[in-house]
Amino acid sequence: MKAPTEKGILFALTRTFPALPYLGLGMWLTWQQLAYSGGAWLSDIEINGENIAHLTTASSISLALVCLLAALMSKQAARLLESRRCMWLAGAVGALGSVCVIIAGPYYIGTFFGQNTGPLFFLGGVLTGISLGCLLLRCGQIYSALSPQKTLIYVALSHLLFALVFFVVLGMPNWSPISGSPSLSGMLAFILALPTASFLVSLSSRRQARLNVRGEVRETDLSPGSPTPAQHNSKQNQENHAELSDTLRERASDRARLPAKSATPQQLVRFASARALPAAFWKFLTMLLLFSTVVSMIRANAVYVHPVDFTLDGFTIMMFLCIVLSLCVVAAAVSRSISNINFGSTYSIIALVIVVAIGCLPMFEVLDPVLNLIIATAQLLFEFVLYCLLVFICYQKRVLPVVIFGLGYGIYRLGGSLGWLIGTSFLVPYFQEFGLTLIYQLVSGFLLVLAFFLFSERDFDKLFAALNISETTLGAVLEKAQSEAPAEGQRSQGRFLAALEKLAAERDLSHRETDVFKYLAMGRNTNYIAAHLHISYHTVRTHTHNVYVKIGVHSRSELMDLVDQLKHIVH
Repeated sequence: MKAPTEKGILFALTRTFPALPYLGLGMWLTWQQLAYSGGAWLSDIEINGENIAHLTTASSISLALVCLLAALMSKQAARLLESRRCMWLAGAVGALGSVCVIIAGPYYIGTFFGQNTGPLFFLGGVLTGISLGCLLLRCGQIYSALSPQKTLIYVALSHLLFALVFFVVLGMPNWSPISGSPSLSGMLAFILALPTASFLVSLSSRRQARLNVRGEVRETDLSPGSPTPAQHNSKQNQENHAELSDTLRERASDRARLPAKSATPQQLVRFASARALPAAFWKFLTMLLLFSTVVSMIRANAVYVHPVDFTLDGFTIMMFLCIVLSLCVVAAAVSRSISNINFGSTYSIIALVIVVAIGCLPMFEVLDPVLNLIIATAQLLFEFVLYCLLVFICYQKRVLPVVIFGLGYGIYRLGGSLGWLIGTSFLVPYFQEFGLTLIYQLVSGFLLVLAFFLFSERDFDKLFAALNISETTLGAVLEKAQSEAPAEGQRSQGRFLAALEKLAAERDLSHRETDVFKYLAMGRNTNYIAAHLHISYHTVRTHTHNVYVKIGVHSRSELMDLVDQLKHIVH
């Protein structure tokens, strides 16, 4: 089925500015900062951050549920999220939820119903959380089609975008429709941020995220009008595939029907299931749950008990730091020095900073605002790293982005929701009167154990270890971005692996059978394959038999003859 032809101003806009769909993440982050700082929707009679805490909790819970549900129904969710109508609907739902949050204030519906606007406010939080979840998952889909270098650049640019929008909104004239209510510019930005994000991500093509045979992401074009390197070589690839298909038809003993030459990338790409993820990934999710719960608990307590101006001032300083961080990351990515970035060390440093800041909070009351700012900034940096890590996992493991982002962000925001509930429901009413020193010291110690024992820097190596020949390590993924063009030998190897994957897809080999087939094509014996795939000798024999039947050969020598023909074709 041919991709639909796109015409009109949107097509021209995307072709001229191909980065636009990726900046949808920036508008997604913009809404979060406007919502969780309170500067765009709170009225002048708010005395503390109680309503900020309630909105954060409601939106985070619904966001987490959407992400986790999408991970459980990954195939259906992936198809649904590719629909532009779905994205536009998500934006509309987010706008409706934002309107509910605003009109539930004391100067609008609150004028008539007093304190009885809580259900409407809660509804607004739930609707915005649903919108946030859908848009985040779509951002994960399109970002997973990028190289590591571009991922860092676009994530950094998205953070730079939301910081700049934040300052523009705060710098606009503070004119309010009703005296004391939020400013008109703030309300408009708050309402329009999520629809703008949905518009931007909807500009991406449905063919955005396609994995190549080496487990890496092929960057497909945003629109049919801008050719990529793969499209430049499409004619040669079609000839190679046609010759390969002819060879298969001649050698296949079972005469299985081959797919048409116009088979779509979806038919040729084989995504691994979540069961293929290493044990370190599930350990990583456990760390995310506990880490976000504890840190959000501390932040919720600070936001709940301090005046609104304290929270807004903290966000203002944090936006300055975010601009500096974004510019540094862009500079590192553009200069092609990203392989020097050690995400494991970055994680350890962030955790250590948060541990020290939390431990010192009750000891230096005069520095309380500064320490809370440090914690908030460190958490923002952690989320930056988290987003990049989830993209890299999709890039390496060939698992549907909906699964990786659904589980990763779903667990992270679920922990954040629990932290806000605990921080506002228990720390504030019960523990504050007895003093928080002991609580903060216990939390600091728990985070220390969590960061350096439960999931340490060494666990990052296990998380990104290559489990089979179709995967690459994180270091290799980052180093790849530094070379503008691969060596001829690497291109030849890539074409050979492409031919193997093409053959495996056409003969309906499973993910594990494909791994075994690749090792067989390299001349490896059964013991070697069993050791490197961490499966038993007999399991390898079973997969080998299935490969022979599906490929249409009867012995190792016939298989190697076919492999030699493939090498001749691709070279």
